[in-house]
Amino acid sequence: MVSKRILRHILFWTLFFCTSLFNELYFSSSWSLHPDWDSFLKGLLSQVLIYSIKAMVVYYSIYTIIPR
Repeated sequence: MVSKRILRHILFWTLFFCTSLFNELYFSSSWSLHPDWDSFLKGLLSQVLIYSIKAMVVYYSIYTIIPR
């Protein structure tokens, strides 16, 4: 039961991350004009940092603030 829950969380964050990364790259003017690995890696790194903070805030809220 717990493994299904963890799998759903991983699937949710993966899909959320991929759609955000796609939007970041697709709507970026520099990526649209000259797609290259440097722009891709910068976008990927920024999304990883943003989503690690978002995940920490979400799980802190869910398991600490809301139960109180």
